[in-house]
Amino acid sequence: MKSLFRFSLIVICSTFSSFVNAATFTPTTADEFQTALTTAEANGEDDTIELPASTINVSDKAGDTTFTFSSAENFALTVTGESTETSILAGGGATDTVLRINMTGSGDISLTNLTIQNGFDTVTPGGASFSSQEGSITVDAVTFSDNVGLNGGGLAATTDTGDISITNSTFEGNAASGEGGGFNILSATGGTLTVENVDVTDNEATGSYAGGRINCRGTCNISNTTFTANSITIGPAVSTGGLSVFGNSATITLDTLTMSDNISGSDSGGLNLDLTDTSLTLSNSTFENNEAPTSGGGVKARVDGGSLTLSNNTISGNSADLVAGGILVSGLNGADIVLENNIIAENTSADTEGGASISTDGDIILVSNVIADNTSASDGAGATLSSEQTLTVTNNTIANNTSGDQGGGLFVLLDANDVTINIYNNIIRGNTATNEGDDIFVSPGIFTYTVNLFNNNFTEYCASTDCDLASLGDNQGNNLDVDPLFTDPTNGGYALQSTSPMIDVGDDAAPELPTDDIIGTLRSEGSAPDIGAYEFDQADTSGSSGGCQLRNSEAPFPAVFLVFILGITLWRIRKTLKA
Repeated sequence: MKSLFRFSLIVICSTFSSFVNAATFTPTTADEFQTALTTAEANGEDDTIELPASTINVSDKAGDTTFTFSSAENFALTVTGESTETSILAGGGATDTVLRINMTGSGDISLTNLTIQNGFDTVTPGGASFSSQEGSITVDAVTFSDNVGLNGGGLAATTDTGDISITNSTFEGNAASGEGGGFNILSATGGTLTVENVDVTDNEATGSYAGGRINCRGTCNISNTTFTANSITIGPAVSTGGLSVFGNSATITLDTLTMSDNISGSDSGGLNLDLTDTSLTLSNSTFENNEAPTSGGGVKARVDGGSLTLSNNTISGNSADLVAGGILVSGLNGADIVLENNIIAENTSADTEGGASISTDGDIILVSNVIADNTSASDGAGATLSSEQTLTVTNNTIANNTSGDQGGGLFVLLDANDVTINIYNNIIRGNTATNEGDDIFVSPGIFTYTVNLFNNNFTEYCASTDCDLASLGDNQGNNLDVDPLFTDPTNGGYALQSTSPMIDVGDDAAPELPTDDIIGTLRSEGSAPDIGAYEFDQADTSGSSGGCQLRNSEAPFPAVFLVFILGITLWRIRKTLKA
């Protein structure tokens, strides 16, 4: 039993063995901080540099240059402060990046609880530059403010094979003369990038991507992050006011983003996506009052192969001077585009396509969206769709959009032969167009196509200048032209009143029929699905939120349980030895 007790102690102590070969530095001046960095480069240990509650300025260092660390060792470097309010690294010269860390081995880089501010460099990042060949980069609870650089005003980070994590941090008032006013990040091929709980505010770029630029080559997860009032001061061909994400053979998840009041120099007021052979999901996010002088006021996406799915987002009050005040998506090489449960409202275009403009040579699926109160000076105020395969529009509410030419509500533009257009269970009503197609307009050109039009509520359908539904023959039926009885359309309320004629009159065999409506109400509780994005609420299906709260409140249980078991085990060992 004594050997068992000794073995238990060895196991417990081994948990802490990784801390034995580690060095800790506590500099209080600029020279001491640089000395700590230099010593850590080659001392063969994991190093931690603890910064004091004061400002350490580059201009106070001998040589008046950037704080630098460059090492080929396979050991970690951690720089930590007391808090972002008290521990500050500051630039002090006309050409000084504040902090540059370069790992050519597998060492990890970690920065926590401090502020990096007032860096300035014309050829490198302004605030901080981190690179690691094989190690990871972690930035947690760090503020980057008022830095100016070339690519990456606040931060530039890159790793060849490691992971990058940026959490609980702030980028404010930074600027780039090139790309990435707030930050410029290149993730590793096959690595994981995490950006979570980050605030990006009031950054600028005279080149591109005022808020930030991310190049994803592996798995990238960006969540709970806010981009506000970032702007391009000179507009190049591609600029982006908020965030630009490039994906190459990647898997990307964007969740719970908020982008508001960002201004682009040309395209993409809020979010720009440039994807090649990449699967991207954008969900639970809000894009409001972003501006683009050319196209894609709220969101602009180029999708080359792969797929793009947008779900449960709100895109409202955005504007563009040319194309797509709300969202513009261009797909090629078979890219499939899915929009489900989104609100696209009150966006404007000074030329064409006010709300949503989606085109691809793959499939388009539009399900359970509200597209309302958008305006365009020319064609396609609500939704403009162009697919070379199958276009499915099911259970949407497209209402009160205003076009200065054709297609007030739904505008379908054909670019290929043998396209199938499925339009089922939609409310497309109250839209206006100066010319043909107040509610639905199909522009066939010279192409052959098939329109299936069933169980919708609309006033006017037109194909080119022909507004006679009889031309569809057997491919249409059970359509209505009645007041849908929305709850409060003047104030954006497009749910159904209890007396609505839309209730239980949809087609339960509609293609891509959703199981829930836009707010999660179970669809088809009655004899048939309701028409439109909202199912009339006949039952409360919100009980799942209680389950989430219960799981969160009990999250610490496993750790407490393990401590309890460890205590009991040691007590029993001691008792046995005494016996």
